[in-house]
Amino acid sequence: MTMPTINLNGTSQNVLVSKYGFARISLQNALDSMYEAAPHGRDYQTMNRGAYADAANEHAERIQSLRRVIREIETLELHCAGVLDEQL
Repeated sequence: MTMPTINLNGTSQNVLVSKYGFARISLQNALDSMYEAAPHGRDYQTMNRGAYADAANEHAERIQSLRRVIREIETLELHCAGVLDEQL
């Protein structure tokens, strides 16, 4: 992942940390909503055999994708905050 470099000509550290933090929180809220929107078997009972399993697997893939994006945004946020540099 390409990380931004904090410099005098760029966006300030505080603004970058704030924006990535807001994005992370928003994505976490979206993830929470996705958990609430999980498929339920009764919504697929009149469909072909395996439709619920397919829907559940697709939903799980969406959850995993969103988790991956959250981890990336958190990494950017921590990098901009200088936390990752301190751990090296």
